[in-house]
Amino acid sequence: MFMEDKMPVIALIIGVLLAATDQIIKYFVLTYLQPVGSVTAIDGLLDFTYVENRGVAFGMFSDMRWFFVAVTVVLIAIIIYIMFKKKPSGKMFYISAALIIGGGIGNLIDRIFYGFVVDYISVSFFPPVCNFADYCITVGTLLLIVYVLFFSNVMKSEKRSTKAMNEFKLNCETSGVRLDKFISDANIDLSRSAAVNLIENGAVLVNDSVVSKSTSFHKVILLL
Repeated sequence: MFMEDKMPVIALIIGVLLAATDQIIKYFVLTYLQPVGSVTAIDGLLDFTYVENRGVAFGMFSDMRWFFVAVTVVLIAIIIYIMFKKKPSGKMFYISAALIIGGGIGNLIDRIFYGFVVDYISVSFFPPVCNFADYCITVGTLLLIVYVLFFSNVMKSEKRSTKAMNEFKLNCETSGVRLDKFISDANIDLSRSAAVNLIENGAVLVNDSVVSKSTSFHKVILLL
């Protein structure tokens, strides 16, 4: 429970560290690679080529600087809001969020201060020149898609919506326990924070009435 509560903060810190790593790499690219233009690292496979990218990831949609600045800020704000307010369960979400936030901030700094994104990674099997931040965003987005499709509580709730409601009765030893703790203990697939989300979303009935917060109770009907 302690680690789950800290996951949004941990993900945000990792995102900032990834952005810092991206900027450190770009500092060396601007200092040492820009003057020479291109250096071969692995012949026929990997080159480091200095490119000023005025589009988005991998050079697409050029010359829309402030539009992409605004979009990036909004998307990062949405992800941070979801992390701290909705607190999704599952480490995969927070890993993907950290990658997207880190990559987004890294390229955002470039757009604001340079007017372009510094790209430098060129592989033979993928023509566009990109950078560390681009790969963070790409991997993070793929992980987020996998999470939403296979691991998120939203998808689990939809899959379970056709099942009968689960009814749990308290004995004298468990009577008066916090509602979110009881639901989490009774459902191995639900974390404590996920149980809180269910309660806040009106998915739990106590004595045939929807509740919005943990309370003392004698019978719970969980809409899953």
